[in-house]
Amino acid sequence: MKTISVALYSCIALSAMFSTQAISATSAPDGYVVNSSGVIVRDNYGDCWHTGSWTPAMAVPGCDGVTASERVAAPPKAVAPAPAPVVAEAAPAPGPKTIFTDKPITIEGANFASGSAILKPAAFRQLDTVVEFAAKYKEANLAIVGYTDNRGSEAANQTLSAQRAEAVKAYLVNKGVDAGRISTSGKGSANPVGDNNTAAGRAQNRRVEINSVERVAQ
Repeated sequence: MKTISVALYSCIALSAMFSTQAISATSAPDGYVVNSSGVIVRDNYGDCWHTGSWTPAMAVPGCDGVTASERVAAPPKAVAPAPAPVVAEAAPAPGPKTIFTDKPITIEGANFASGSAILKPAAFRQLDTVVEFAAKYKEANLAIVGYTDNRGSEAANQTLSAQRAEAVKAYLVNKGVDAGRISTSGKGSANPVGDNNTAAGRAQNRRVEINSVERVAQ
């Protein structure tokens, strides 16, 4: 039995050296050289010509000692084991999303009467934007924090800063914002944003900041 390279298939199929004994195939069988009529080519010894990819599993009846009633069985294909199910890790619960973190709404101290927690009308327009925000984003909570400059006792500053935060909350609630969505606190002279050694800096430090934190369903 002989094996030839694929490059010589066409030459072999046309050669007069081959025997007229051949096997007809409705389609070219794998591993055998066939002529233009789809007939397996034999050599002068009567052996069917193989391609370079032939294996015993490709033997057909009439070639390689295989009768019409038998054929070399192809070895069973190995069945790859089913992949283990992938268990997705539970995503961590989302934390609160801050909306105004970088730029909170700031109500400056000039919007309050001197030394008191009474809001001046000048603050109403700015607070109305917060009301509009709360109406649009009903999933958001509001955190209101009051601050003062460093003049006076810290105890008095703490009380005044908390009262001013409560005054802002009262305005928002009066405009329809649910009180349960609003938290308040007073920080006194903590966290200054300006220089307390200058009048302009102290004016900056007397303020109420409104931050909004989006509520996340648990």
